[in-house]
Amino acid sequence: MNPTAAPISPPLRARQAPSIHPVYVRLLCNTLRKRGLDVDALLVGAGLAPAALSEAAGPIPFSQLLALLGLAVRQCPDPLLSIEWGRRIRANVHGNVGNAIFSSNTVRQGLRTVEMLSSLRCSGIRVTMREAGEWAWLECAPVVPLHGLAEFIATVVAFTVIEVLRGLVSGGIGRVCIEYPFAPPAWAPDRAAHCPCDAQFDAAVLAARIPIDLLDRELPTADVHAHELAMRQCQLDMRTSSAQLSERVAAHLASHGASYPTLDQVADHFCLSPRTLRRMLQQEGQQYQKLLDQVRMEATRLLLRQSALSIDEIAAHAGYSDTSNFIRAFRRHHSQTPRQFRDATLAGVDVMAAR
Repeated sequence: MNPTAAPISPPLRARQAPSIHPVYVRLLCNTLRKRGLDVDALLVGAGLAPAALSEAAGPIPFSQLLALLGLAVRQCPDPLLSIEWGRRIRANVHGNVGNAIFSSNTVRQGLRTVEMLSSLRCSGIRVTMREAGEWAWLECAPVVPLHGLAEFIATVVAFTVIEVLRGLVSGGIGRVCIEYPFAPPAWAPDRAAHCPCDAQFDAAVLAARIPIDLLDRELPTADVHAHELAMRQCQLDMRTSSAQLSERVAAHLASHGASYPTLDQVADHFCLSPRTLRRMLQQEGQQYQKLLDQVRMEATRLLLRQSALSIDEIAAHAGYSDTSNFIRAFRRHHSQTPRQFRDATLAGVDVMAAR
Protein backbone atom coordinates (compact mmCIF):
# COMPACT_ATOMS: atom_id res chain seq x y z
CA MET A 1 0.00 0.00 0.00
CA ASN A 2 1.18 3.48 -0.73
CA PRO A 3 2.28 4.84 2.66
CA THR A 4 0.39 8.08 2.09
CA ALA A 5 -2.91 6.41 1.30
CA ALA A 6 -5.59 6.53 3.97
CA PRO A 7 -5.62 3.34 6.07
CA ILE A 8 -8.37 0.79 5.77
CA SER A 9 -9.60 -0.80 8.95
CA PRO A 10 -10.33 -4.55 8.69
CA PRO A 11 -12.63 -4.56 11.77
CA LEU A 12 -15.23 -2.67 9.74
CA ARG A 13 -15.77 -5.80 7.69
CA ALA A 14 -15.80 -8.03 10.75
CA ARG A 15 -19.20 -6.63 11.74
CA GLN A 16 -20.77 -7.94 8.56
CA ALA A 17 -22.05 -11.46 7.98
CA PRO A 18 -19.48 -13.33 5.82
CA SER A 19 -20.17 -12.93 2.11
CA ILE A 20 -18.68 -13.43 -1.35
CA HIS A 21 -18.75 -11.32 -4.51
CA PRO A 22 -21.23 -12.69 -7.08
CA VAL A 23 -18.57 -12.94 -9.82
CA TYR A 24 -17.06 -15.97 -8.09
CA VAL A 25 -20.44 -17.66 -7.79
CA ARG A 26 -21.08 -17.00 -11.48
CA LEU A 27 -17.80 -18.77 -12.27
CA LEU A 28 -18.90 -21.67 -10.08
CA CYS A 29 -22.20 -21.86 -11.97
CA ASN A 30 -20.37 -21.85 -15.31
CA THR A 31 -18.23 -24.73 -14.05
CA LEU A 32 -21.30 -26.67 -12.94
CA ARG A 33 -23.06 -26.11 -16.26
CA LYS A 34 -20.08 -27.54 -18.11
CA ARG A 35 -20.47 -30.60 -15.90
CA GLY A 36 -24.09 -30.94 -17.05
CA LEU A 37 -25.72 -29.93 -13.77
CA ASP A 38 -29.06 -28.11 -13.61
CA VAL A 39 -27.74 -24.86 -12.20
CA ASP A 40 -31.14 -23.13 -12.01
CA ALA A 41 -32.46 -25.93 -9.81
CA LEU A 42 -29.35 -25.76 -7.62
CA LEU A 43 -29.75 -22.01 -7.19
CA VAL A 44 -33.39 -22.44 -6.14
CA GLY A 45 -32.35 -25.14 -3.66
CA ALA A 46 -29.79 -22.75 -2.15
CA GLY A 47 -32.31 -19.92 -1.93
CA LEU A 48 -30.60 -17.88 -4.66
CA ALA A 49 -32.36 -16.11 -7.52
CA PRO A 50 -30.47 -15.78 -10.83
CA ALA A 51 -30.59 -11.99 -10.39
CA ALA A 52 -28.40 -12.37 -7.29
CA LEU A 53 -25.51 -13.31 -9.58
CA SER A 54 -25.62 -10.14 -11.69
CA GLU A 55 -22.77 -7.63 -11.60
CA ALA A 56 -25.13 -5.06 -10.10
CA ALA A 57 -26.14 -7.38 -7.25
CA GLY A 58 -24.68 -7.08 -3.80
CA PRO A 59 -22.50 -9.65 -2.02
CA ILE A 60 -23.92 -13.16 -1.63
CA PRO A 61 -24.09 -14.50 1.94
CA PHE A 62 -21.39 -17.12 2.47
CA SER A 63 -24.03 -19.37 4.01
CA GLN A 64 -25.86 -19.47 0.65
CA LEU A 65 -22.63 -20.29 -1.17
CA LEU A 66 -22.13 -23.23 1.20
CA ALA A 67 -25.70 -24.38 0.58
CA LEU A 68 -25.14 -24.23 -3.19
CA LEU A 69 -21.85 -26.12 -2.90
CA GLY A 70 -23.41 -28.77 -0.70
CA LEU A 71 -26.05 -29.47 -3.33
CA ALA A 72 -23.53 -29.39 -6.18
CA VAL A 73 -21.03 -31.73 -4.54
CA ARG A 74 -23.75 -34.28 -3.85
CA GLN A 75 -24.60 -34.32 -7.55
CA CYS A 76 -21.00 -34.11 -8.76
CA PRO A 77 -18.58 -35.67 -6.24
CA ASP A 78 -15.61 -35.44 -8.65
CA PRO A 79 -12.57 -34.29 -6.57
CA LEU A 80 -11.37 -32.22 -9.53
CA LEU A 81 -14.46 -29.98 -9.40
CA SER A 82 -12.86 -27.72 -6.80
CA ILE A 83 -9.67 -27.41 -8.87
CA GLU A 84 -11.65 -26.60 -11.99
CA TRP A 85 -13.55 -23.83 -10.23
CA GLY A 86 -10.40 -22.44 -8.58
CA ARG A 87 -8.53 -22.28 -11.88
CA ARG A 88 -11.40 -20.30 -13.43
CA ILE A 89 -10.87 -17.55 -10.85
CA ARG A 90 -8.19 -15.73 -12.81
CA ALA A 91 -6.35 -12.66 -11.61
CA ASN A 92 -8.44 -10.35 -13.82
CA VAL A 93 -11.76 -11.02 -12.04
CA HIS A 94 -10.90 -9.36 -8.73
CA GLY A 95 -12.03 -5.85 -9.69
CA ASN A 96 -10.52 -2.89 -7.85
CA VAL A 97 -8.86 -5.26 -5.40
CA GLY A 98 -7.01 -6.90 -8.29
CA ASN A 99 -6.07 -3.49 -9.66
CA ALA A 100 -4.57 -2.56 -6.29
CA ILE A 101 -2.68 -5.85 -6.02
CA PHE A 102 -1.07 -5.83 -9.46
CA SER A 103 -0.25 -2.11 -9.50
CA SER A 104 1.80 -2.59 -6.31
CA ASN A 105 5.48 -1.75 -6.45
CA THR A 106 6.84 -5.07 -5.18
CA VAL A 107 5.68 -8.63 -4.55
CA ARG A 108 5.65 -7.89 -0.82
CA GLN A 109 3.38 -4.88 -1.27
CA GLY A 110 1.14 -6.94 -3.53
CA LEU A 111 0.82 -9.67 -0.89
CA ARG A 112 0.16 -7.13 1.86
CA THR A 113 -2.55 -5.67 -0.36
CA VAL A 114 -4.09 -9.15 -0.69
CA GLU A 115 -4.05 -9.40 3.09
CA MET A 116 -5.64 -6.00 3.52
CA LEU A 117 -8.33 -6.10 0.85
CA SER A 118 -9.32 -9.74 0.30
CA SER A 119 -12.33 -9.41 2.60
CA LEU A 120 -13.87 -6.97 0.11
CA ARG A 121 -14.26 -9.85 -2.34
CA CYS A 122 -14.80 -12.73 0.09
CA SER A 123 -15.13 -12.11 3.82
CA GLY A 124 -15.72 -15.80 4.54
CA ILE A 125 -11.95 -16.42 4.36
CA ARG A 126 -9.48 -14.51 6.52
CA VAL A 127 -6.11 -13.86 4.86
CA THR A 128 -3.00 -13.05 6.88
CA MET A 129 0.64 -12.72 5.92
CA ARG A 130 3.70 -13.42 8.03
CA GLU A 131 7.43 -13.54 7.41
CA ALA A 132 10.01 -15.61 9.27
CA GLY A 133 13.53 -16.49 8.28
CA GLU A 134 13.77 -17.48 4.62
CA TRP A 135 10.01 -17.76 4.07
CA ALA A 136 6.78 -15.79 3.94
CA TRP A 137 3.36 -17.38 4.39
CA LEU A 138 0.05 -16.18 3.00
CA GLU A 139 -2.39 -18.00 5.27
CA CYS A 140 -6.09 -18.46 4.48
CA ALA A 141 -8.53 -19.59 7.18
CA PRO A 142 -12.35 -19.79 7.13
CA VAL A 143 -14.20 -17.53 9.55
CA VAL A 144 -17.25 -19.81 9.80
CA PRO A 145 -17.74 -23.61 10.03
CA LEU A 146 -17.70 -25.16 6.56
CA HIS A 147 -19.98 -28.13 7.33
CA GLY A 148 -18.04 -30.88 5.55
CA LEU A 149 -16.84 -28.61 2.73
CA ALA A 150 -13.52 -27.66 4.33
CA GLU A 151 -11.34 -29.60 1.88
CA PHE A 152 -13.35 -28.40 -1.13
CA ILE A 153 -13.17 -24.73 -0.07
CA ALA A 154 -9.47 -24.97 0.84
CA THR A 155 -8.68 -26.38 -2.60
CA VAL A 156 -10.62 -23.63 -4.39
CA VAL A 157 -8.90 -20.94 -2.32
CA ALA A 158 -5.49 -22.56 -2.93
CA PHE A 159 -5.90 -22.48 -6.70
CA THR A 160 -7.27 -18.92 -6.55
CA VAL A 161 -4.16 -17.87 -4.63
CA ILE A 162 -1.96 -19.69 -7.15
CA GLU A 163 -3.48 -17.61 -9.96
CA VAL A 164 -2.72 -14.41 -8.04
CA LEU A 165 0.84 -15.57 -7.34
CA ARG A 166 1.39 -16.32 -11.02
CA GLY A 167 0.87 -12.63 -11.69
CA LEU A 168 3.07 -11.52 -8.80
CA VAL A 169 6.09 -13.85 -8.87
CA SER A 170 5.88 -14.91 -12.53
CA GLY A 171 8.70 -17.40 -13.19
CA GLY A 172 9.20 -17.90 -9.47
CA ILE A 173 5.88 -19.74 -9.11
CA GLY A 174 7.68 -23.10 -9.16
CA ARG A 175 9.46 -22.16 -5.92
CA VAL A 176 6.16 -21.63 -4.07
CA CYS A 177 4.76 -24.43 -1.91
CA ILE A 178 1.06 -24.75 -1.09
CA GLU A 179 0.47 -26.19 2.38
CA TYR A 180 -2.89 -27.98 2.40
CA PRO A 181 -4.73 -28.61 5.71
CA PHE A 182 -5.87 -32.13 4.76
CA ALA A 183 -4.47 -35.54 3.88
CA PRO A 184 -3.28 -36.19 0.31
CA PRO A 185 -6.46 -36.24 -1.85
CA ALA A 186 -7.27 -38.43 -4.83
CA TRP A 187 -5.66 -35.90 -7.18
CA ALA A 188 -2.37 -35.71 -5.27
CA PRO A 189 -0.47 -38.24 -7.47
CA ASP A 190 -1.32 -36.12 -10.53
CA ARG A 191 -0.79 -32.80 -8.74
CA ALA A 192 1.87 -31.59 -11.21
CA ALA A 193 -0.66 -31.82 -14.03
CA HIS A 194 -2.90 -29.29 -12.28
CA CYS A 195 -0.56 -27.08 -10.28
CA PRO A 196 2.84 -25.44 -10.95
CA CYS A 197 3.64 -25.28 -7.22
CA ASP A 198 5.07 -27.79 -4.81
CA ALA A 199 2.62 -29.21 -2.25
CA GLN A 200 2.64 -30.25 1.40
CA PHE A 201 -0.35 -31.97 2.97
CA ASP A 202 -1.61 -32.34 6.56
CA ALA A 203 -0.64 -28.74 7.34
CA ALA A 204 -2.20 -26.85 10.24
CA VAL A 205 -3.72 -24.19 7.99
CA LEU A 206 -3.99 -23.51 4.27
CA ALA A 207 -1.03 -21.37 3.25
CA ALA A 208 1.17 -20.43 0.31
CA ARG A 209 4.81 -20.60 1.43
CA ILE A 210 6.94 -18.19 -0.59
CA PRO A 211 10.75 -17.76 -0.59
CA ILE A 212 11.52 -14.48 1.11
CA ASP A 213 13.87 -13.34 -1.67
CA LEU A 214 10.92 -13.17 -4.08
CA LEU A 215 9.20 -10.50 -2.00
CA ASP A 216 11.51 -7.67 -3.01
CA ARG A 217 10.99 -8.21 -6.73
CA GLU A 218 9.57 -5.17 -8.49
CA LEU A 219 6.41 -5.83 -10.46
CA PRO A 220 6.42 -5.02 -14.18
CA THR A 221 2.85 -3.73 -13.74
CA ALA A 222 3.79 -1.36 -10.89
CA ASP A 223 2.01 2.00 -11.10
CA VAL A 224 2.02 4.25 -8.04
CA HIS A 225 -0.89 6.41 -9.19
CA ALA A 226 -3.02 3.47 -10.31
CA HIS A 227 -2.33 1.73 -7.00
CA GLU A 228 -3.38 4.76 -5.00
CA LEU A 229 -6.57 5.25 -7.01
CA ALA A 230 -7.48 1.56 -6.63
CA MET A 231 -6.80 1.70 -2.89
CA ARG A 232 -8.98 4.78 -2.57
CA GLN A 233 -11.84 3.11 -4.42
CA CYS A 234 -11.48 0.02 -2.24
CA GLN A 235 -11.64 2.23 0.82
CA LEU A 236 -14.88 3.74 -0.45
CA ASP A 237 -16.24 0.27 -1.17
CA MET A 238 -15.38 -0.82 2.36
CA ARG A 239 -16.99 2.24 3.85
CA THR A 240 -20.16 1.75 1.81
CA SER A 241 -20.55 -1.81 3.08
CA SER A 242 -19.72 -0.93 6.67
CA ALA A 243 -22.20 -1.46 9.47
CA GLN A 244 -21.19 1.94 10.84
CA LEU A 245 -23.36 4.81 9.70
CA SER A 246 -20.40 7.21 9.88
CA GLU A 247 -18.47 5.15 7.33
CA ARG A 248 -21.46 5.01 4.99
CA VAL A 249 -21.97 8.76 5.34
CA ALA A 250 -18.28 9.34 4.52
CA ALA A 251 -18.57 7.16 1.41
CA HIS A 252 -21.70 9.08 0.34
CA LEU A 253 -19.90 12.41 0.77
CA ALA A 254 -16.85 11.20 -1.15
CA SER A 255 -19.00 10.22 -4.13
CA HIS A 256 -20.11 13.83 -4.67
CA GLY A 257 -16.81 15.56 -5.47
CA ALA A 258 -16.88 19.33 -5.06
CA SER A 259 -20.66 19.70 -4.58
CA TYR A 260 -20.90 18.14 -1.15
CA PRO A 261 -24.43 17.66 0.21
CA THR A 262 -25.67 19.39 3.34
CA LEU A 263 -26.43 17.52 6.54
CA ASP A 264 -30.16 17.76 5.73
CA GLN A 265 -29.56 16.25 2.28
CA VAL A 266 -27.46 13.43 3.74
CA ALA A 267 -30.15 12.72 6.33
CA ASP A 268 -32.75 12.55 3.56
CA HIS A 269 -30.54 10.15 1.58
CA PHE A 270 -30.42 7.74 4.55
CA CYS A 271 -34.16 8.23 5.30
CA LEU A 272 -33.42 9.87 8.64
CA SER A 273 -34.29 13.18 10.20
CA PRO A 274 -31.32 15.58 10.62
CA ARG A 275 -31.68 15.27 14.40
CA THR A 276 -31.59 11.46 14.26
CA LEU A 277 -28.57 11.53 11.93
CA ARG A 278 -26.69 13.81 14.35
CA ARG A 279 -27.57 11.58 17.28
CA MET A 280 -26.54 8.36 15.52
CA LEU A 281 -23.24 9.88 14.38
CA GLN A 282 -22.62 11.12 17.92
CA GLN A 283 -23.16 7.58 19.23
CA GLU A 284 -20.28 6.52 16.96
CA GLY A 285 -18.11 9.39 18.17
CA GLN A 286 -18.51 11.35 14.94
CA GLN A 287 -20.01 14.57 13.61
CA TYR A 288 -21.14 15.49 10.10
CA GLN A 289 -18.69 18.41 9.83
CA LYS A 290 -15.80 16.27 11.01
CA LEU A 291 -16.61 13.61 8.40
CA LEU A 292 -16.92 16.27 5.70
CA ASP A 293 -13.53 17.71 6.64
CA GLN A 294 -11.93 14.26 6.50
CA VAL A 295 -13.40 13.55 3.06
CA ARG A 296 -12.28 16.93 1.79
CA MET A 297 -8.75 16.36 3.03
CA GLU A 298 -8.58 12.93 1.39
CA ALA A 299 -9.68 14.44 -1.92
CA THR A 300 -7.23 17.32 -1.72
CA ARG A 301 -4.28 15.05 -0.86
CA LEU A 302 -5.02 13.01 -3.96
CA LEU A 303 -5.23 16.12 -6.16
CA LEU A 304 -2.06 17.62 -4.70
CA ARG A 305 -0.14 14.41 -5.40
CA GLN A 306 -1.53 13.53 -8.80
CA SER A 307 -2.84 16.64 -10.57
CA ALA A 308 -1.37 19.85 -11.94
CA LEU A 309 -4.29 21.92 -10.60
CA SER A 310 -3.38 25.11 -8.77
CA ILE A 311 -3.98 25.49 -5.05
CA ASP A 312 -6.93 27.82 -5.82
CA GLU A 313 -8.46 25.21 -8.15
CA ILE A 314 -8.01 22.42 -5.59
CA ALA A 315 -9.60 24.59 -2.89
CA ALA A 316 -12.62 25.14 -5.13
CA HIS A 317 -12.81 21.44 -5.97
CA ALA A 318 -12.89 20.64 -2.25
CA GLY A 319 -15.83 23.01 -1.78
CA TYR A 320 -13.94 25.91 -0.17
CA SER A 321 -15.12 29.30 -1.37
CA ASP A 322 -11.99 30.95 0.01
CA THR A 323 -8.48 29.59 -0.62
CA SER A 324 -7.21 31.03 2.68
CA ASN A 325 -9.77 28.95 4.59
CA PHE A 326 -8.63 25.86 2.69
CA ILE A 327 -4.96 26.51 3.50
CA ARG A 328 -5.75 27.00 7.19
CA ALA A 329 -7.84 23.81 7.29
CA PHE A 330 -5.12 21.84 5.50
CA ARG A 331 -2.43 23.15 7.86
CA ARG A 332 -4.61 22.21 10.84
CA HIS A 333 -4.90 18.62 9.57
CA HIS A 334 -1.36 18.12 8.23
CA SER A 335 0.86 20.66 10.04
CA GLN A 336 1.99 22.05 6.68
CA THR A 337 0.54 24.05 3.81
CA PRO A 338 -0.83 22.42 0.66
CA ARG A 339 2.18 23.68 -1.31
CA GLN A 340 4.61 22.19 1.22
CA PHE A 341 2.73 18.90 1.02
CA ARG A 342 2.91 18.89 -2.80
CA ASP A 343 6.61 19.82 -2.85
CA ALA A 344 7.45 17.07 -0.34
CA THR A 345 5.46 14.54 -2.38
CA LEU A 346 7.26 15.50 -5.59
CA ALA A 347 10.56 15.13 -3.73
CA GLY A 348 9.59 11.59 -2.76
CA VAL A 349 9.22 12.29 0.97
CA ASP A 350 6.69 10.22 2.94
CA VAL A 351 4.94 13.30 4.24
CA MET A 352 2.25 11.45 6.18
CA ALA A 353 4.63 9.05 7.94
CA ALA A 354 6.90 11.94 8.85
CA ARG A 355 4.18 13.56 10.95
